[in-house]
Amino acid sequence: MDEEKAGLLEDSKLIGFKENWENRLNERGYEVTGHELKKTKKVTATKTQNIPKQEIQRHKTAMVRYDLSKPVKTLIEYQQLGKSVDFFDYGCGQGADVKGLQSLGYDAKGWDPAFKKDEPKVASDIVNLGFVLNVIEDPAERVETLLDAFSYTKKLLVVSALVVETIDASEATPLGDGYLTKRNTFQKFYQQLELQHYIEDALATSAHPVALGVFYVFKNPQDHQDFVMARTRRPVDWHNISARLGLGAPAPKERKIRPTLYDLHREVLEPFWEKMLELGRLPNADEYQAIQEVRDRLGSPQRAQRLFIERGGGEELEQAKEDRINDLLVYFGLANFQKKVPFKHLSERMKRDIKTFVGDYKKGLQEGLNLLFASGDPDEIDLACEDLTIGWQDHQALYFHKSLLTKLPPVVRLFVGCATQLYGDIEEADLIKVHRRSGKITFFTYDDFENNRLPLLKMRIKVDLRRLFVSVFNHSEQGQQLYYKERFISPDHPNYNDMISFSKKLRKLDIDEAFGRGPNRSQYLELLDELGLTESLNKRRQKV
Repeated sequence: MDEEKAGLLEDSKLIGFKENWENRLNERGYEVTGHELKKTKKVTATKTQNIPKQEIQRHKTAMVRYDLSKPVKTLIEYQQLGKSVDFFDYGCGQGADVKGLQSLGYDAKGWDPAFKKDEPKVASDIVNLGFVLNVIEDPAERVETLLDAFSYTKKLLVVSALVVETIDASEATPLGDGYLTKRNTFQKFYQQLELQHYIEDALATSAHPVALGVFYVFKNPQDHQDFVMARTRRPVDWHNISARLGLGAPAPKERKIRPTLYDLHREVLEPFWEKMLELGRLPNADEYQAIQEVRDRLGSPQRAQRLFIERGGGEELEQAKEDRINDLLVYFGLANFQKKVPFKHLSERMKRDIKTFVGDYKKGLQEGLNLLFASGDPDEIDLACEDLTIGWQDHQALYFHKSLLTKLPPVVRLFVGCATQLYGDIEEADLIKVHRRSGKITFFTYDDFENNRLPLLKMRIKVDLRRLFVSVFNHSEQGQQLYYKERFISPDHPNYNDMISFSKKLRKLDIDEAFGRGPNRSQYLELLDELGLTESLNKRRQKV
């Protein structure tokens, strides 16, 4: 074969990319005419050779930071980075993430062509390619860098790049497929879906969005599916359950009657019951390390389960099973929204869940497909929202805090879940807006939502599921405040009563209750000044 003799097929992982192939032909002095490979003395300029490389100073893009970067923070937030997991920062710049993780006790190393070029590249459980692709002006080199970083990945590759809607490029000069900045650095800005497709095409695997411009690429499909399932799983509120069932209270020091089995083995039973409710079924030995102790104390896990039911936990267990079934339905719906994964690529826990709650993988996929179709039907979404008693609604949309998502009907959860497949995890947002008839989901991020009575809107991300398009809007300069915050959260929120009292005062000021219609921050402060009120809406003390 002529291409093989010419050495053109070396490092075959790059051959599938047009610009890399053209560069290789050019470097070796060949051209392809029709189906024939010919030697040529003429060296033609490639697209990247037209870029004035002498002007581009990549090292200037390495920022001096005193905090972990957003991609690395997600690894900790989503429990991917443990103390037994090794981390490698590919293109670490000045090494802020590496130093920060090392100070927290993590096994972290880094390499950078400008600042850490003498450090070795090392295969690691997690590899971070953080904001590297966007500073490379050569499209062919971008692909090589992405593939090289993936080759050092044992479990998870984190890829991040700048998203176009979050950047002001008005003062930058167009160059190639990006921009030349005033500091003589190159920047390529991506659309969210563009970056996802770019990663998936280059690596021939799925890229899971976890934030704007941040994607996880798992080496093992089982790990990816477990991660997706964890995002759909409704959490167990063990604290409230144990309070309702009278668990956790210390046993009296003196008893005139014989202690119960629960009294004798409480320290073993309660953690086991909590795990049982998390799964909605009895755990296997590989899912609960202390299961042998349960056998030793109670005889069998089944007896421990019966004891929980005898104490009044039967309803809680049935609810846990129903929750897990709904979680799986949402998962199967998302599986149909993207590329289906063969059953053999699922983890053992996932296989057990499917067998226990659905019975058959094919059946589960079909039920998920039916739910996916329903989530795309405006009438189904409208009907599901109509009878809800959580969140707040107007005639066009349902608004709710992210913590309420798992309490919604599966069809609404799946509708939101499809949007997160394009945007990222809902933990990135505070409020979620379900447009009841237009096929859109909007995510709102506020400044310190939890603690501010009137949090300021920072960012709005609208996902159009019919067009598969993500729009990002920056509201940081507009001072738009959120009023009547208690409408969007659960009544068990620790600040709920304070919010109710504050909103009563707001209504006396005739603040518009329509979402997003109240005065902005400066207008609000002017109103308080005119009325002689403090920010707590109390009368100001008169100066003597």
